Amino acid sequence: MAFPERKASKSLARAKDKLTAMTEIDRTREKTVNYGGDGSIFTAVEMKAQIDLCDSLLTEYNQLLKQADALGNRITDEEAKLNEYSSKVLLGAKAAFGEDANEIEQLGGTRKSERKKPVRKQQAAK
Repeated sequence: MAFPERKASKSLARAKDKLTAMTEIDRTREKTVNYGGDGSIFTAVEMKAQIDLCDSLLTEYNQLLKQADALGNRITDEEAKLNEYSSKVLLGAKAAFGEDANEIEQLGGTRKSERKKPVRKQQAAK
């Protein structure tokens, strides 16, 4: 099962659009505009840093998903091999001890004498 890759959010896309506009305003005014107000500093530089952080985290997240997918596939393959080994153990035990031996039951199998016999349905008379 593959994990779906996370796409960039609408917030990130809007922030990139705002950064483009902020950069254009700074260029046309020929100075860096402070959008912080109330004595705090918030310019295109801070906006770009936050966008870069979000992009970086998104990339890292998607890489981890790919690693999880690969590990999940490996687990599935190894479990299939383990099931094959379990079947081989039962077949080997049947060959070594017989199909009706107690050892078959100890290994999680069903002894031949304990299997249900098929019951045939009787047809109704015409």
